[in-house]
Amino acid sequence: MNVAVVVATALALMGAAPDRQGSIAVLAVTGPAPASIRQELTSELRSASASLAFDVDSGADTDAIIAGARGLGADCPLTSDTCVLQLAGLTGARLVVVGALDGDGLVVRSFNVGLSRQVSSAHVPLSSSAAQTARLAALRLLRPDLELGQLTVDVDVAGATIVVDNVNHGISPMATLTLSAGPHEVYVAHADFDSQTHHVDIAYGTTAVLEVRLDSRSDTDRGRRARPSVGDDDVFRRVAVLAVQAPGHPPLTSSLATMALLEEIQKLDHVIAIGPAELSGLMGPGGVSALRACRDVACQTAAVSAAVAVDDVVLVEVHHVAPRTLVLASRLHAASSERLQSAVIALADHAEGTAIGDAMVKVVGRLYPVARRRPGKLAGLSSSLRRRFEPPPIPLLGWVASAAIAPVGVAVGVVGAIGYQRSIDRAQDATLPATMLVTGAAVAGVGLALVIIEIPYVDWWGAAAANAALHHE
Repeated sequence: MNVAVVVATALALMGAAPDRQGSIAVLAVTGPAPASIRQELTSELRSASASLAFDVDSGADTDAIIAGARGLGADCPLTSDTCVLQLAGLTGARLVVVGALDGDGLVVRSFNVGLSRQVSSAHVPLSSSAAQTARLAALRLLRPDLELGQLTVDVDVAGATIVVDNVNHGISPMATLTLSAGPHEVYVAHADFDSQTHHVDIAYGTTAVLEVRLDSRSDTDRGRRARPSVGDDDVFRRVAVLAVQAPGHPPLTSSLATMALLEEIQKLDHVIAIGPAELSGLMGPGGVSALRACRDVACQTAAVSAAVAVDDVVLVEVHHVAPRTLVLASRLHAASSERLQSAVIALADHAEGTAIGDAMVKVVGRLYPVARRRPGKLAGLSSSLRRRFEPPPIPLLGWVASAAIAPVGVAVGVVGAIGYQRSIDRAQDATLPATMLVTGAAVAGVGLALVIIEIPYVDWWGAAAANAALHHE
């Protein structure tokens, strides 16, 4: 059987047109179902794949190729990966798709013929029609990025912050969101109401409507609110991150350290971090004024808790205490101001820049010692933020200016060389063109050397400009 398939595949590939290599062939749907149902699903899979802008082989051509192969003795089941790949070679397509019905729905798989392996698979439940089942199966298999739905969050209070899957989408009333189909978590918070967390499942091609009715908050209720357990995977914590205080350090140290602290906390699983900018919007001018007037941590946590529904408040200060720089950090319970965790990190004398940023990573590790990071998140400053702490000294425009020196020197040298040759040919004084030739060569060499030497020290990503913009906000 395998020999027959190999022979047939070789013959088919010899006659395959080059443009066939970018196409898709849908072989067939197998499984315990009447032939008419399997044929209908196969046809709908081909149509659905074509509707996704793929070049899909004609069903008649594909069926004829497979029938011809089986006529040569290649009667192998499409449930075998080896058989699928061998039969796929007959079509000349780059990608082949097969389906199989099981007790729960339709399983579809795609194989890359060139790589000789399966590249993706998907399972969908059986819908009321074969077309709907095939459409979702093709979408989930070939273009999962297009499997989208919509969500409308209807909050009965204006100005409530809406966070979906730990991403802040603004305040209510809010436009309908387009999200991937599947489960999502929605967190709604308002300064004067108890926060709520809801779970909603969005089906492909539909709009889910979540109605949220917030309950008024009272001081008594806030005091009774249960403290979340740091190690409880079923509990989400809301953390208010106040701006890092760094007296005696450059003005940008505070802003960049706050960015590093917030970035690291946002990596923690089951944690929703609210930074200073968002916190100011939630608290309003009166709340911000009250917070700035505070002189102790109890006042600060009380001011935050009175305006925003959070569980923790994180405070960090950077002080130079000779002969070292100390980072003092605290995690406080928002309702009671009780200190839950604290950390003191000693840095080198007059530590600046990246050292303070790296200290924020250690701070989060000590304030949340048992919290896990989200999948795929690693501890440490991102490369972009690390550059923000210590931007390269040479602006991009300066490097461009250096790069312009070389062609200028080449141009002067070429003019000098031409003039020198003409002077020699005419028996004239060649001092000036010779000087131009030597000068041009020297300038070009200096320019080229500068371009090469400056490469590691160029601010390619505009970190200094971003810092300047942050300083003037």
